[in-house]
Amino acid sequence: MKTINKIFSVALTLALGVSVSSCTDENDWSVDSAFDRLFGVSADGISVETTATNATVTFKPMEGAEYYLIEISKDSLYDEVAMGGPNALVFGQEKDIVKSPVVLENLEGDTKYYLRMKSMADGKNESRWVYYRDGQTFKTQAEQIFNEVAAADRQESSIRLTWTPGAEGVTNIVRMNTKSDGTKDSISVELSDEDKQKCEYTFTGLTPSTTYTFVIYNGEKKRGTLSVTTAAAMPDGDYKKQLPENTTAITQETLDALVAEAQAATGLTNLGITIGVPAGKTIDIAGVDEKTGDATSLAVPDGISVTFFGLAGDKPVLNMPKSLEIGGSHSYIRFENVDIVDGGCQYIFNQSKACSVGEISFKGVNITGLSRSLVRLQSDDTKTVSNIIIDDCQITDQGKGNYALLLFKDKSETVENVKVSNSTFVNLQHNFIQSNGSTGSTNITVEACTFYNIIGSGRYFIDGGDDNITVQNCIFAKTATDSSKGIRNDDGPVEMISVYFTSDFVLSSNKFEADLPNTPVSSEELFEDPANGNFTVKDEELSVLGDPRWRTSDN
Repeated sequence: MKTINKIFSVALTLALGVSVSSCTDENDWSVDSAFDRLFGVSADGISVETTATNATVTFKPMEGAEYYLIEISKDSLYDEVAMGGPNALVFGQEKDIVKSPVVLENLEGDTKYYLRMKSMADGKNESRWVYYRDGQTFKTQAEQIFNEVAAADRQESSIRLTWTPGAEGVTNIVRMNTKSDGTKDSISVELSDEDKQKCEYTFTGLTPSTTYTFVIYNGEKKRGTLSVTTAAAMPDGDYKKQLPENTTAITQETLDALVAEAQAATGLTNLGITIGVPAGKTIDIAGVDEKTGDATSLAVPDGISVTFFGLAGDKPVLNMPKSLEIGGSHSYIRFENVDIVDGGCQYIFNQSKACSVGEISFKGVNITGLSRSLVRLQSDDTKTVSNIIIDDCQITDQGKGNYALLLFKDKSETVENVKVSNSTFVNLQHNFIQSNGSTGSTNITVEACTFYNIIGSGRYFIDGGDDNITVQNCIFAKTATDSSKGIRNDDGPVEMISVYFTSDFVLSSNKFEADLPNTPVSSEELFEDPANGNFTVKDEELSVLGDPRWRTSDN
């Protein structure tokens, strides 16, 4: 402390000496008024947040400054560059920037800008330029004037694009896609005055089930980018039939008449029929009892294979008051691009009569509130199904009637293969698959699926026998009860590849193990909003798993 006081004392004496001297002697130099200027804002204190056309600049105001000038430019800025260059915008010349933050408007989207600013005051010298991040740039976000494409505007061979009304300055749209041979295809379409006025343009001659990228320009300036996939074409079949727009039901009479029409047109007895169901419609699927008028099961005739296909647009809804009857021989029974409602059927298939089916499949199907099974085989008659396929589906609130989603458990039943992929299953209240007691070994593959709140009390994810089970690239989040069980499979192999459990997916017995070492987190921590059906994965590393519709990366 004494040393500090001594130094301070000497410094004070020297200062006093200088002060006395300056009072008695004139300076040998004059003061340059050019150095008497306002302080510039702190460069470290300038921050910029952007949208597509605006930038919000935040800074710490300086004492003595009455207003500020801000210049941005697509060209480099430095002291020797005069203000107001050809690619520059100057804000504050009307003395209207007096506080922070300030919004700079009418910028170009997806563009890099340099920024500098000065402190200003009337009657005082302006500060020197202060540069954002020592001369670095900020970038506006990509502009997006395209609207999302409505389902009705996404057809097999055409896509109708619309953009924001009043969005001035558009000249052309570039359409890009990758062909099947890997080559890139790109065309540019000049927009007419009518296109610009209507804010819409329809591309035609496109390929079904193909992803196209569209970029709308004003000259060289991008104003929006959108990737859209054309609708799938009607699947192949020996005979294709689009139902009339005013169709409200597919009855036994409707189906039998269609079969007769197809046989007459093709000359075939056994054949496959593709039924195009009008978009956005609700269609009842059932027979009708001639005496009572009550709904009966719709029976697919022996030798006939059928695809129920939702045409391009909003998915049609198939209301099923009774299950589908598939006695006899069929190459396939398929549902594609439709929603299915349990209108009293409880099961989509509840097969007791003898049958031989090559494929039962559900692709791009949503089902909510199915009381019992998607596929159930029962009774003593011999039933054989080569393949059960579930792909790109969402099934929610199934099993309140105490039946497994897939159920085939008797010696009279043979299912060779089950493949479940790219799908989401929520609130399953029984077993996922129950195959114990069926004949032979079933090859069960579950791949790229998301499960949430599944497996009923005392039930199993898979209750098998001697099945060959592979689970790959799946996320299991939250078990429905404390007594939910895993996989029971007597002698068959069980393989887990890239499987993740959340911390609230807890099995009481028959446990199968996740093979990923990632630290488990709860389903609420992993997903965006699982309680409301948003299973987007927040963890980038884990976002390569589960149903692809919820992934946040391109992996």
